[in-house]
Amino acid sequence: MKNFIESLFDKEQSLEFQYMDYDMIFYKGEFQSYYLVFFLKNQDDLMFLWQNTEEVFQEIKKNHEIYDTNMDKNTLCMYCLKISDDDYYQTEVMGSICELSKRIGLIEEDLSYFTKHVLVYTEDMDKFSEGYVGKFDELCRKYIVEEQFEKYKKSSRDNYEYDFLMNVFIKLPFLRFGEYQIGTDKRYQTVESYVKKKAKEHSVELEKVQEEMINLETVIEDESAFYNWLDSLIDKERSQNKSEEEGK
Repeated sequence: MKNFIESLFDKEQSLEFQYMDYDMIFYKGEFQSYYLVFFLKNQDDLMFLWQNTEEVFQEIKKNHEIYDTNMDKNTLCMYCLKISDDDYYQTEVMGSICELSKRIGLIEEDLSYFTKHVLVYTEDMDKFSEGYVGKFDELCRKYIVEEQFEKYKKSSRDNYEYDFLMNVFIKLPFLRFGEYQIGTDKRYQTVESYVKKKAKEHSVELEKVQEEMINLETVIEDESAFYNWLDSLIDKERSQNKSEEEGK
């Protein structure tokens, strides 16, 4: 699984960081985002890492060679855990909450220090992923089609490949599902693709929006700084409108 997940990132954006002796990777993504991924052997490791989130965070901050203040708010931590078929499909049983589901819920609802996602997968999914290392586009073109979706609706267990792929998209939001929808049923639409479409229609520059969001995060807890930030946005808007009026 590690080979597959690592192939989804730009190798040149790899960051040198190691927490204890865990099998892990750390990458920088677009818009000052960061992805910390652990590959775990058992649920005990999962719970240990979650309970020691603060320590992991502090170790990153101590590493002056890689630390960036954007890591404080823009880091996604993903725990990859192989589990048995019985455990995996028990987590999907409607009206039943197994112990693993409870643990995953606790971890993913905890937003302290990092956003946290848990990617669970089976032995079959692990073997399947190894066949597509470095071939993500090929994988998506093959499985993001109506036929695979219909098969998945009938039985997620019989189409574990589609199930796995969709979970990867959910857990790693930088992956763009909409890019692979050409010729498929347009009922599928991610929030990201919708926002990008609307932004393009209204000539909104998403990179500037991202910059303002980062600025907002630095002042949100300081009331005075927050209102100064709002005033600066209003002044920019007025100045832009005035320039447009003068140009007519």
